[in-house]
Amino acid sequence: MSKSYESSASAGRYGIALYEVASDSNLIDKIADELKVMKKLISESQDFLKLIKNPVFSRDEQTRGVFSISDCIGFSKITRNFLGLLARNRRLFVLSEIINSYEEIYATRKGQVTVEVTTAIELTEEQLKSLSVTLEESIGSKIDMVVIIDPKILGGLIISMGSRMFDSSIKSKIKRLGLSMKGIA
Repeated sequence: MSKSYESSASAGRYGIALYEVASDSNLIDKIADELKVMKKLISESQDFLKLIKNPVFSRDEQTRGVFSISDCIGFSKITRNFLGLLARNRRLFVLSEIINSYEEIYATRKGQVTVEVTTAIELTEEQLKSLSVTLEESIGSKIDMVVIIDPKILGGLIISMGSRMFDSSIKSKIKRLGLSMKGIA
Protein backbone atom coordinates (compact mmCIF):
# COMPACT_ATOMS: atom_id res chain seq x y z
CA MET A 1 0.00 0.00 0.00
CA SER A 2 1.46 3.37 -1.00
CA LYS A 3 2.10 6.13 1.54
CA SER A 4 -0.24 8.59 -0.23
CA TYR A 5 -3.08 6.05 -0.26
CA GLU A 6 -2.54 5.39 3.45
CA SER A 7 -2.63 9.09 4.32
CA SER A 8 -5.65 9.61 2.07
CA ALA A 9 -7.54 6.75 3.71
CA SER A 10 -6.48 7.98 7.14
CA ALA A 11 -7.68 11.50 6.31
CA GLY A 12 -11.03 10.11 5.22
CA ARG A 13 -11.46 8.18 8.47
CA TYR A 14 -10.55 11.22 10.57
CA GLY A 15 -12.89 13.41 8.51
CA ILE A 16 -15.78 10.98 9.07
CA ALA A 17 -15.00 10.71 12.79
CA LEU A 18 -14.92 14.49 13.21
CA TYR A 19 -18.19 14.85 11.32
CA GLU A 20 -19.84 12.23 13.55
CA VAL A 21 -18.64 13.93 16.74
CA ALA A 22 -19.82 17.30 15.40
CA SER A 23 -23.18 15.77 14.48
CA ASP A 24 -23.60 14.15 17.91
CA SER A 25 -22.85 17.52 19.52
CA ASN A 26 -25.13 19.39 17.10
CA LEU A 27 -22.18 21.56 16.00
CA ILE A 28 -21.79 20.53 12.36
CA ASP A 29 -21.99 24.10 11.00
CA LYS A 30 -19.74 25.54 13.72
CA ILE A 31 -17.05 22.93 13.10
CA ALA A 32 -17.31 23.54 9.33
CA ASP A 33 -16.74 27.26 9.93
CA GLU A 34 -13.78 26.57 12.20
CA LEU A 35 -12.26 24.26 9.59
CA LYS A 36 -12.54 27.05 7.01
CA VAL A 37 -10.54 29.26 9.37
CA MET A 38 -8.01 26.44 9.77
CA LYS A 39 -7.78 26.00 5.98
CA LYS A 40 -7.06 29.71 5.60
CA LEU A 41 -4.44 29.51 8.33
CA ILE A 42 -2.74 26.62 6.51
CA SER A 43 -2.61 28.57 3.26
CA GLU A 44 -1.48 31.88 4.78
CA SER A 45 0.88 30.99 7.65
CA GLN A 46 4.23 29.41 6.83
CA ASP A 47 4.90 28.99 10.57
CA PHE A 48 1.71 27.00 11.07
CA LEU A 49 2.44 24.93 7.97
CA LYS A 50 5.88 24.10 9.38
CA LEU A 51 4.32 23.11 12.71
CA ILE A 52 1.93 20.62 11.13
CA LYS A 53 4.17 19.29 8.35
CA ASN A 54 7.68 19.21 9.85
CA PRO A 55 8.44 15.91 11.64
CA VAL A 56 11.20 17.62 13.65
CA PHE A 57 8.56 18.91 16.07
CA SER A 58 7.73 16.42 18.85
CA ARG A 59 4.19 15.31 19.64
CA ASP A 60 4.23 17.53 22.71
CA GLU A 61 5.43 20.58 20.78
CA GLN A 62 2.78 20.08 18.10
CA THR A 63 0.09 19.53 20.74
CA ARG A 64 1.06 22.68 22.65
CA GLY A 65 1.19 24.60 19.36
CA VAL A 66 -2.29 23.59 18.15
CA PHE A 67 -3.78 24.12 21.63
CA SER A 68 -2.27 27.60 21.79
CA ILE A 69 -3.59 28.49 18.33
CA SER A 70 -7.01 27.01 19.12
CA ASP A 71 -7.27 29.01 22.33
CA CYS A 72 -6.09 32.20 20.64
CA ILE A 73 -8.63 31.87 17.80
CA GLY A 74 -11.40 30.65 20.09
CA PHE A 75 -12.08 27.26 18.53
CA SER A 76 -14.68 25.00 20.10
CA LYS A 77 -13.60 22.28 22.50
CA ILE A 78 -14.27 19.68 19.78
CA THR A 79 -11.94 21.32 17.25
CA ARG A 80 -9.29 21.98 19.90
CA ASN A 81 -9.35 18.40 21.15
CA PHE A 82 -9.43 17.01 17.62
CA LEU A 83 -6.29 18.97 16.69
CA GLY A 84 -4.64 17.69 19.88
CA LEU A 85 -5.56 14.13 18.94
CA LEU A 86 -4.02 14.59 15.49
CA ALA A 87 -0.84 15.95 17.08
CA ARG A 88 -0.58 13.07 19.55
CA ASN A 89 -1.19 10.53 16.75
CA ARG A 90 1.34 12.28 14.46
CA ARG A 91 -1.34 12.95 11.82
CA LEU A 92 -1.25 16.76 11.60
CA PHE A 93 0.52 16.42 8.24
CA VAL A 94 -2.80 15.29 6.68
CA LEU A 95 -4.85 18.12 8.22
CA SER A 96 -5.66 19.67 4.82
CA GLU A 97 -6.96 16.33 3.52
CA ILE A 98 -9.00 15.81 6.71
CA ILE A 99 -10.58 19.24 6.27
CA ASN A 100 -11.37 18.40 2.64
CA SER A 101 -12.95 15.12 3.73
CA TYR A 102 -15.12 16.87 6.33
CA GLU A 103 -16.15 19.52 3.79
CA GLU A 104 -17.15 16.84 1.25
CA ILE A 105 -19.31 15.05 3.81
CA TYR A 106 -20.78 18.36 4.98
CA ALA A 107 -21.63 19.47 1.44
CA THR A 108 -23.10 16.09 0.47
CA ARG A 109 -25.34 15.99 3.52
CA LYS A 110 -26.52 19.53 2.81
CA GLY A 111 -27.15 18.65 -0.85
CA GLN A 112 -24.43 21.04 -2.00
CA VAL A 113 -21.59 20.72 -4.44
CA THR A 114 -18.28 22.36 -3.55
CA VAL A 115 -16.96 24.43 -6.43
CA GLU A 116 -13.46 25.89 -6.38
CA VAL A 117 -13.10 29.03 -8.48
CA THR A 118 -9.60 30.37 -9.18
CA THR A 119 -9.34 33.91 -10.48
CA ALA A 120 -6.44 36.29 -11.12
CA ILE A 121 -8.11 39.20 -9.30
CA GLU A 122 -10.63 39.60 -6.52
CA LEU A 123 -14.19 39.50 -7.87
CA THR A 124 -16.85 41.99 -6.82
CA GLU A 125 -19.86 40.84 -4.80
CA GLU A 126 -22.02 41.29 -7.91
CA GLN A 127 -19.67 39.12 -10.00
CA LEU A 128 -19.55 36.43 -7.30
CA LYS A 129 -23.34 36.37 -7.03
CA SER A 130 -23.77 36.16 -10.80
CA LEU A 131 -21.19 33.37 -11.06
CA SER A 132 -22.82 31.48 -8.20
CA VAL A 133 -26.28 31.70 -9.79
CA THR A 134 -24.91 30.59 -13.19
CA LEU A 135 -23.05 27.63 -11.67
CA GLU A 136 -26.05 26.53 -9.60
CA GLU A 137 -28.25 26.64 -12.71
CA SER A 138 -25.78 24.65 -14.81
CA ILE A 139 -25.10 22.05 -12.09
CA GLY A 140 -28.68 21.82 -10.93
CA SER A 141 -27.92 22.01 -7.22
CA LYS A 142 -26.81 24.36 -4.49
CA ILE A 143 -23.09 25.13 -4.43
CA ASP A 144 -20.54 26.06 -1.82
CA MET A 145 -18.14 28.29 -3.73
CA VAL A 146 -14.53 28.58 -2.60
CA VAL A 147 -12.68 31.43 -4.30
CA ILE A 148 -8.91 31.35 -4.69
CA ILE A 149 -7.01 34.35 -6.01
CA ASP A 150 -3.96 33.38 -8.08
CA PRO A 151 -2.42 36.18 -10.17
CA LYS A 152 -0.32 33.58 -12.02
CA ILE A 153 -3.31 32.61 -14.17
CA LEU A 154 -3.21 36.18 -15.61
CA GLY A 155 -6.97 36.39 -16.16
CA GLY A 156 -10.08 34.31 -16.74
CA LEU A 157 -11.29 31.56 -14.42
CA ILE A 158 -10.51 28.00 -13.47
CA ILE A 159 -13.57 26.20 -12.09
CA SER A 160 -13.15 22.82 -10.37
CA MET A 161 -15.97 20.55 -9.21
CA GLY A 162 -14.69 17.25 -7.93
CA SER A 163 -12.88 15.61 -10.83
CA ARG A 164 -14.27 18.05 -13.43
CA MET A 165 -12.43 21.23 -14.36
CA PHE A 166 -13.14 24.11 -16.72
CA ASP A 167 -10.06 26.21 -17.47
CA SER A 168 -10.58 29.51 -19.26
CA SER A 169 -7.50 31.17 -17.80
CA ILE A 170 -5.32 33.35 -20.01
CA LYS A 171 -2.27 31.35 -18.92
CA SER A 172 -3.89 28.17 -20.24
CA LYS A 173 -4.93 29.85 -23.49
CA ILE A 174 -1.38 31.13 -24.07
CA LYS A 175 -0.04 27.64 -23.43
CA ARG A 176 -2.51 26.10 -25.93
CA LEU A 177 -1.63 28.79 -28.49
CA GLY A 178 2.07 28.04 -28.04
CA LEU A 179 1.44 24.32 -28.55
CA SER A 180 -0.60 24.96 -31.70
CA MET A 181 2.10 27.33 -33.03
CA LYS A 182 4.67 24.54 -32.61
CA GLY A 183 2.47 22.32 -34.78
CA ILE A 184 2.49 24.93 -37.59
CA ALA A 185 6.26 25.37 -37.67
